[in-house]
Amino acid sequence: FSVAIGLADVFSGGSFLTAGGKTSNRFALWNDGTVPVELTSFTAQADRGLVNLRWTTATELNNYGFEIERMIVNTEASWGKIGFVSGNGTTTEPYAYSYTDDVQLLGRVTALTIKYRLKQIDLDGTFEYHNPVEVIIGETPHSFVLGQNYPNPFNPETTIEFVVPENGLTTLRVYNILGQEIAVLVNETLTQGVYSATWDASNYTSGIYFYTLEAGEDKITKKLLFIK
Repeated sequence: FSVAIGLADVFSGGSFLTAGGKTSNRFALWNDGTVPVELTSFTAQADRGLVNLRWTTATELNNYGFEIERMIVNTEASWGKIGFVSGNGTTTEPYAYSYTDDVQLLGRVTALTIKYRLKQIDLDGTFEYHNPVEVIIGETPHSFVLGQNYPNPFNPETTIEFVVPENGLTTLRVYNILGQEIAVLVNETLTQGVYSATWDASNYTSGIYFYTLEAGEDKITKKLLFIK
């Protein structure tokens, strides 16, 4: 009795009780099986220890969002998820997206080439990878650096990377929103180098937490978000 077309979908209503060999109560939906998000641009730009990613879409259909993946070229590392940006569902309007990757802990010794790619995920779990982009980050000074935890938000584990510029006692602690210490991830004498620590928040409630890195007179605090 009626037919409607919406982007990649065809909707039909009538007196039928089956459609495509499946039970159907007078309604049927046909889809071409593709992930119907039209990506029109994707760029990466390095800027003082950060890489700014930007991309735009012309149209979107059932777009859950984009996972951002990163790979360092000419290393044994494979693609790894570093973040997620929510999509805009179904729309015929163009949208602009952005994500900033903190790479201060990379390229600290020599220049590196990094590739980024987008994994666009549909509401039903269907996904598609888009062509990667590439950027070169240069050498950065040896300095006291605390990286942003990843993933963030996380559940239940997250990784924190940091740089110790000289030998000495180093501590990495986690605090709740009241400023109470709830976990000690590092408390030892470390030599100059790059380190990482993992926090498992399984026994804690969802919410905002803070982590603080201290070495000598240096102290840095950053925020993380745990969502169960």
